[in-house]
Amino acid sequence: MKIETLYDQATFTLSYVVYDQNTKDAFVIDPVLNYDAASSAISYEQINKIENFVKINDLNLQYVLETHAHADHLSSSHELKSRFPGIKIAISEHITQVQDVFKGVFNIENLKTDGSQFDLLFKDQEVIQRTPHVWVTMPRRLGGKKPTQRLLFSGN
Repeated sequence: MKIETLYDQATFTLSYVVYDQNTKDAFVIDPVLNYDAASSAISYEQINKIENFVKINDLNLQYVLETHAHADHLSSSHELKSRFPGIKIAISEHITQVQDVFKGVFNIENLKTDGSQFDLLFKDQEVIQRTPHVWVTMPRRLGGKKPTQRLLFSGN
């Protein structure tokens, strides 16, 4: 298993592409959507880097994993899904609690608070088996079947 780390200097945020070199199965963690507050404009520098890395390495992108609701940057997970239509966007089922808070704090009457904006809501420590070599436990532990292949990710 390999990890490519992509740093966004504007938000001091890390995004990751995690992939198996043999099967080419991959997932992206916390993809950044660039945002310029002064002009209220979005741009795609970070997602373009992710897309290029995936294509150059001929990876089979399976998931975009969001570790939490991001206050430090915008997420490009839906833009990534438009570029790779077969992927699923996943986050902890606790996002519904955050959505409920945001709905009240920001007075957004039509905000759905059921997590339906995502393809998959993980339960704590749920394991998703994708291939014989790669599995995912959300929200934070990623790796292979052997303990030496397991990784720990924490939200930024």
